[in-house]
Amino acid sequence: MFYSTVLHITKVFVPLSCNQHQSTMNTIACLSNQLVRQPGTPMTLAETKIFISALRRIHKRNALPEISIPVSEVLPVASGAGYKMVREALERLNSRLYDGQPLFLDLRIEDGTATIQGQFNNQMQQHLKPTGECSCINFTRIQFKNAHSYRLLWLLDSWNSIKVEIIQPLEELRQFFFADTSTYAVFANLKRHFLDVIEADFKAAGLTFSYRVKKKGRSVVAIIWKTLEAPKAIPTEEIQEKEAIWVDWLERQPPILNDCYSWLLKYKLTKPEAWDIIKMVCKDANKANKLQETLYKVSVYKAGNAIKDLRKLTLTYVRNSFKD
Repeated sequence: MFYSTVLHITKVFVPLSCNQHQSTMNTIACLSNQLVRQPGTPMTLAETKIFISALRRIHKRNALPEISIPVSEVLPVASGAGYKMVREALERLNSRLYDGQPLFLDLRIEDGTATIQGQFNNQMQQHLKPTGECSCINFTRIQFKNAHSYRLLWLLDSWNSIKVEIIQPLEELRQFFFADTSTYAVFANLKRHFLDVIEADFKAAGLTFSYRVKKKGRSVVAIIWKTLEAPKAIPTEEIQEKEAIWVDWLERQPPILNDCYSWLLKYKLTKPEAWDIIKMVCKDANKANKLQETLYKVSVYKAGNAIKDLRKLTLTYVRNSFKD
């Protein structure tokens, strides 16, 4: 997974009708192509991770949500220096403007917690929801080590609909990614420290991109980008269609079902296995609560024991809970 799930199971099990706010995270984040292609000061890796985590909490049929992100999503190992880095990233995100408007009204680490809290600027929702010309990316398997990799991924995805090669002069590329025209002035250095690094990030996520260089004499003057290439093992159109229908249905269900689904995936079940379990309990509040309680028991057992096969353990607990 790209990010850890946002669910926090407790021993208080709530019915499906409960109105308690719970934040659920989508697999997909969206941005308008206009925003993706707009030059600006590059984000750091910490900024980028916070930004994407916030975007993944937006549901297309709902108002922009209040933001609640565990710091652990962007800082796997807690430390004083790490928290300082996250706070600096939040300050930079708060100060970023697009067309004169901030994306966020307030982002902060709530005192006494390990949670990032904040709000989106409602004036920017046309850029943050999957409407019109936009780029939507599934971040489930993407854990890039470089912020430029995320930015190029957004950019390539925004160009996919154009279906033509994009010629980007090196000065424009440097301005877009580095906010200056002198970084890696020698193309060999640009390739080694920028293009090759991004290529390694993409490869680790099962993605590839390709490009050619345009020369003037012996000097490289531009990059000719091709459209983003999907992983080799891609789902069939039928599977993609069914998954889209399932995700759309799940977004409209009570938070408890979304939370249980997230935990089933976290515990290594396949998506079809998780779907079948959710469908089994979705019409009965008591069954949904029992499933949540069962997953809590798995988490307790997991915390105190070495688990060889977490998927098998979870399925065993679920079967035993519903065998009657």
